[in-house]
Amino acid sequence: MNKFFLALLSVFSPLMSFANEATNQGLDNQINEVFAKYTGWFVNAIFYQIPISEDAGIPWVVILLLGFATFFTIYFKFINLGAFTTAINVVRGKYDAIDDHSN
Repeated sequence: MNKFFLALLSVFSPLMSFANEATNQGLDNQINEVFAKYTGWFVNAIFYQIPISEDAGIPWVVILLLGFATFFTIYFKFINLGAFTTAINVVRGKYDAIDDHSN
């Protein structure tokens, strides 16, 4: 029974993908179009460009992120720079056996 459904799936799946190509619009594009109607204003607001020169601009959200990153770096006393080697050692697994309590 399972082999029968697998055979049907293998026969009809190329046909379904061909149907999507024939309409020239996949499922992801259809979903994007539906959500764009409701969230387009928000995306435009977040990525609004603040002009720096005539040809270049920077999204205001980047300025906001850089400001908060600087604030938290100073607030936490540069822990992101000072503990960088500890972070690398944790990723490498140096501290994996620290929970072994052998008496």
